[in-house]
Amino acid sequence: MSELLDTAIVFAVQCHKGQMRKAGKIPFIVHPLEVLTLLVSMNGDETLLITGLLHDVLEDTDTKESEILERFGPEVLALVQGHTEDKRHSWKQRKSDNIAFLKTAERREKMLMLADQTANLRSMKRRQKELGKRAFDCFHAPKAEMSWYYRECRKAMNDLAEDKDAEEVFREYCGLIDSIFPDDDGHVPVV
Repeated sequence: MSELLDTAIVFAVQCHKGQMRKAGKIPFIVHPLEVLTLLVSMNGDETLLITGLLHDVLEDTDTKESEILERFGPEVLALVQGHTEDKRHSWKQRKSDNIAFLKTAERREKMLMLADQTANLRSMKRRQKELGKRAFDCFHAPKAEMSWYYRECRKAMNDLAEDKDAEEVFREYCGLIDSIFPDDDGHVPVV
């Protein structure tokens, strides 16, 4: 492990200090560490691994872009920015933007999204086992819309199914979607 990756781990822990995941009483830092582990399993390069650790710091902490640029460089900053949602927009708009982004995203951007979403789906699956239908009460969208989102992302990242580094994680990702949302067809219901 490089010194820069060590620095990123410490930085991520400091940025997310005191934060908890919305689904349960789990320290937030567990999520970026799980994303890191998934990216390691996909043979991600150091830049991608560092980005996996920092992917939520702009969105969910008071960390400034200049801090990431100064400590980790322009490539990490660009990847983190590409993965950061604008919380001023509605859930539906943010997710539609993510889907559109994925349709033209580069391989590493898709691998980052795959790792992030796989970690989120693992957490959702654990919560579903514990709470059943109530597992979705803490989210900003109904289950049917979440199903639509993950299924559309899967379509946009489908090229990773044939990627020698990402295919195993992509298979797990698809299995989690089908397991969590078995009765949904992936279409957003008209409200």
